[in-house]
Amino acid sequence: MWKCPVCDQENNVATVCPRCGYDRTCDYEQYPTAFAVTTATPTRTLRRQWQEKQNPPVNGRNRKRTVTVTQEQAAQGCRITAGYVDGQRLELTVPAGTKDGSVLRCRGMGQPGSNGGRNGDLLVTVRVQEPPEPDGLYDAPKDPPVKGGDLRATVYITPDQAARGCQLRVTPSGGGTHQVTIPGGCMDGKKLRYTGLGQPGRNGGKNGDLLVTVRVQKLEKVTPQVSLKSVEAAQGCRKSISFKHNGKKVSMALSIPAGVVYGEKLHYPRVRADDGILYDVTAVVEAPPNFFVSLAYIALVVSALPALVALLTCLYDGFSFSTGLAWIIAFVVSFIIVMIDDSMDKKKYGPKTPEEKERCQTPREMPPQR
Repeated sequence: MWKCPVCDQENNVATVCPRCGYDRTCDYEQYPTAFAVTTATPTRTLRRQWQEKQNPPVNGRNRKRTVTVTQEQAAQGCRITAGYVDGQRLELTVPAGTKDGSVLRCRGMGQPGSNGGRNGDLLVTVRVQEPPEPDGLYDAPKDPPVKGGDLRATVYITPDQAARGCQLRVTPSGGGTHQVTIPGGCMDGKKLRYTGLGQPGRNGGKNGDLLVTVRVQKLEKVTPQVSLKSVEAAQGCRKSISFKHNGKKVSMALSIPAGVVYGEKLHYPRVRADDGILYDVTAVVEAPPNFFVSLAYIALVVSALPALVALLTCLYDGFSFSTGLAWIIAFVVSFIIVMIDDSMDKKKYGPKTPEEKERCQTPREMPPQR
C-alpha cells in the first residue's frame, strides 16, 4: 500500500496512481515538467495544485517615495508629480486635509511579482513643509503698528502774508525743519495740519502729523543800536544783537552790508526774532565802545547827582573847596571825555563824503531777512 502525494489516494500494487496519474518511480524534483497537465480530466486540477506546491507564487516588493507639499497645498488638496515609474510619469492626487507623514498607496505600481504573484504597491510619504522661521525668536509675537506722535509749532506772520499766503520754514519742538505753505485768507489762531510730517511710526505704522498754529500780528517798530568793529563795517557780517522792548529781552540776527559808516541807519522791514515775533527794525550803526570811554561814562553817571547837590550848596553857602567841589570836577571831566570821544568817533568813523552824509540822513532799505 502507498499513498499518492498528489491526491492522497491509497493504492495497492500499481506504481501509477489511477486517479491522478502520479508515477512514484519518477524523480519529479529533477524533472518537474514530467508531471504535465495533458488531459482535461479532474486530475488536471490536482496536478496544478501539485505544481503550485512546488513553485508557489511570489508577490512583488513595494516601492517607497517621498514628496513635499506646502501647508496650503496640504490643506486645500492638490495634484503633483511624484516622479517616473517604469518610464511613465506618475501624477499623484493629494487629498485635502492631508497631514505630515501621511502615506498614500498606489496599487500595482511596485516591483513585479513572480510565478503569477501580483505586483507590489508604491507607497508615497507626504511631508508638509514648515513655514520659514522669522528673524529672532521662533513664533515671536509681532508688535502691532503704532502711529508716530504729532509735532506742534507756532508761526508768526504779517497781515499781508495772512491775506496772500506764503511759504515758511518751521522748526517744531520735536526737532527738524519743514517747509510748509500757509494758505491765503488765514485767520489769527488757525491751526493747520500737515500729514506725515510728524514723528516716524513704529512697526510699520504711519508717521505723525505736524500741527501749526498761525499767529497774525502787526509789526512792532524798534530802533536798536548795532556796535560794529571797523573790519565788520568794511567787509559786512551777520551780527547778533540783543535789546529790551516792552520789558522783555529780544534777540535777533541782522545781515550788515559791506561799506557801512558809523551813524548810518539800516531799515529792515520784517525781521523775525528768536522767539518767532516779527519786528520792523531800524538799526543805528555805532562804533565799538572804548575801555576808557566806558569808564568815563560810568564816572559821568555816578557823579551826576553828587555834583548837582554840590553845585546847589555852593550857590547858597558860597564857593569853597570841599568834597562837593570834587564831585563837580569829576562830573565835568567825565563829560568832557565823553564829548571828545564822541567827536573823535564821528571824525574818524563817521561819514566823510557827501554821499555818506546823505545816507546817514535817510535809512537805507534792506532786503527781507531769513
